[in-house]
Amino acid sequence: MNPTVTIPSSNLAPNSGFETDPTVDYFTHGNGTFTWTTDAANNGNSSTKIVSSQPAGSYARWLSKTDIISGQANNDYSASVWMKTINVAQYGMLVINFWDESLNYLGGYESDKSMTGTSDWTEVTVQGNSPSNTSYARIEFRLYGPGELWIDDVNLSLTKTIPTPVPSSTPTPVPTATPSGYTSDHPGMYLNANEIDAIIKKVDSGQQPWKEAYDKFMNEDVPAALNTKIQSVTYGGKVPPSGDIHDYFSETPYTSDGVYNPYADKSDYYGAIAVGKAVRNLGLAYALTGENKYADKAVQLINAWSVNPETRMNPKFTDFNGQSYVEIPITLTGMFYGADLIWNYQGWNVADKNVFKSWVGDISTSRGRSKESTPTNYENWKVLFVSSSAVITGDNNDMDWAFQYWKELVPIQMDEKGQMVNELRRTRSLFYSLFSINAMTQTAEIARHRGIDLYNYKTDDGRGLELAFDFHAPYLAGKENWPYQEIRPDLFEYATFELAHSFKQKPSYKDVIDKAGRPVYEKRTMGPVTLTHAK
Repeated sequence: MNPTVTIPSSNLAPNSGFETDPTVDYFTHGNGTFTWTTDAANNGNSSTKIVSSQPAGSYARWLSKTDIISGQANNDYSASVWMKTINVAQYGMLVINFWDESLNYLGGYESDKSMTGTSDWTEVTVQGNSPSNTSYARIEFRLYGPGELWIDDVNLSLTKTIPTPVPSSTPTPVPTATPSGYTSDHPGMYLNANEIDAIIKKVDSGQQPWKEAYDKFMNEDVPAALNTKIQSVTYGGKVPPSGDIHDYFSETPYTSDGVYNPYADKSDYYGAIAVGKAVRNLGLAYALTGENKYADKAVQLINAWSVNPETRMNPKFTDFNGQSYVEIPITLTGMFYGADLIWNYQGWNVADKNVFKSWVGDISTSRGRSKESTPTNYENWKVLFVSSSAVITGDNNDMDWAFQYWKELVPIQMDEKGQMVNELRRTRSLFYSLFSINAMTQTAEIARHRGIDLYNYKTDDGRGLELAFDFHAPYLAGKENWPYQEIRPDLFEYATFELAHSFKQKPSYKDVIDKAGRPVYEKRTMGPVTLTHAK
């Protein structure tokens, strides 16, 4: 074994002792109270602090600004910090992660989870190797679950382990931690770059059904998206009960189950529909054509809704007068899809993009990670919202939570036939059954792009997406009569079966598509699914 020499760099962490205002170099994310405090310090007079009553599974964090620490590719990094805890139900954690020149997340490393309960100042460390295209390094100090966490004396350094020249020996590799999480390449939510290239080739060669779907999309949907007015929750509608016009407010949509109230104030909901639909269509148009005008318009809509201080929506779910939690997931997931498709557009201001990422993380966290005892379609859309927001934020913990909860919901919501049992009591039982399956399928599509196969996931007794597809297909195709109450038999979720057919080319799935008639359109989040996912 060759002897080695390890050469550490100086401390790369800005304001490492937090003796001056940390908000110059660091920012915060999550639900909690974030302070620069003198009530405890490992050294000097000051530290940073997080106090949170967040539920288990959620986390709050201080983070170095993403572009403030220059990174070097293919280097070993070492980070340490001193932490103190009081009544921490889960744990405190140190994280280092890496970003490319366009601020795309490349992966990261997490410390162990030993900082739990009540502990005096303790050093926490983590090591890892930077990817080949690293331009920036970021350090994070996370509090998982409720409790109090102090942070002080952070150190980040890079090292090179250089073997000394002993001719007959072979250097021993220096072990590093295993990167956590999934690829965070953009685009990568429902489509990746290779899939987009394949669509373009099919359209260019006139292949059907892609050419017809493309023409309809570019001639009808895209011009409408370009003409979409700037949307904001601050424009019109009633003032929310909070008195803050930046809060999302939407009156309850129903007079009874499945029966709409035509007099409800839905201004913010209609605005969310418009911005989600337009940003998605503009993002897809940019991905397929490369024309900047589509990305420019998408950025304008994103900034008005979530970035500009005068017009942005407060990044949180609100609960005024029983308003529906499902409205935000079924609309803004489309905005995330479009943002993912334009992510690498050079005309998107980096500072605005970072504000948007923070906004997405905040609104996702605000929904909480509680689990309903009798889950309905709301829970499926919550899972989709968390996983789609994690595409934007690069938050692997949220992605893990979403995929795990998706699996937990299958045996609770689905019986051995494939029926969505918690929807069968509804007056629109078939519609809401398909509404649940739609969200489950979209989450499976996000998982597929991260190497996780939820399409083929089955419980021990065979429950899973395929069973749900198989059970519902004959009713949608008109081959059997639905045996439960359905007061609106003219409004169904056919588009899900374009993805089902993409997953497995069963004739029963194609029967549903034929009944609907191509090109099929998923009206909430995914848009022209025949164009993007047909087989």
